Amino acid sequence: MYNNKEIASAENEAGIKYGKIEFTATPGKYDPKTLTAEKSFEAEIELNDSTYKINHKYFVVKPVIQVRSAALSALYMNCGNELDVQVPALGTSYNPSFSSGDAKIVKGALAGKVTVIPTGRSKVKLTVANAGSTLGTETFDVKKVPAPNISITNRGKPVNFDNGE
Repeated sequence: MYNNKEIASAENEAGIKYGKIEFTATPGKYDPKTLTAEKSFEAEIELNDSTYKINHKYFVVKPVIQVRSAALSALYMNCGNELDVQVPALGTSYNPSFSSGDAKIVKGALAGKVTVIPTGRSKVKLTVANAGSTLGTETFDVKKVPAPNISITNRGKPVNFDNGE
């Protein structure tokens, strides 16, 4: 049994029955020093006429979110800011979803690619989840789009209107 549920058993070449469990580790309250959360599950092992109960402890490591962008220091208000959000520890099981109350989110074609369009002027909190579990929240400052700079040049040099060059 695993967490009070019967699990399927198999038998090896020597005639020994065994069970195999697979599960996705869920997040917990992470220790700020070690960035790990202690978790456990209960199991029962039946041998002949005896049942042995165990409480197995394990640790879940807090995933590290890596964000890459052309303008990472801040996002521009009402503009599509393309981000590449990766969690290397999850490997091929990484299939993120994104949410924010401060921005419109457009998921990209590849895992981790997302376009964030801030709707306010202060900050954007982008929450990253995978398989229904929240991995973390990243906070970005929001800037107004800068005014354009216009310069008139002739053959790569600034035009001098005083002497007609």
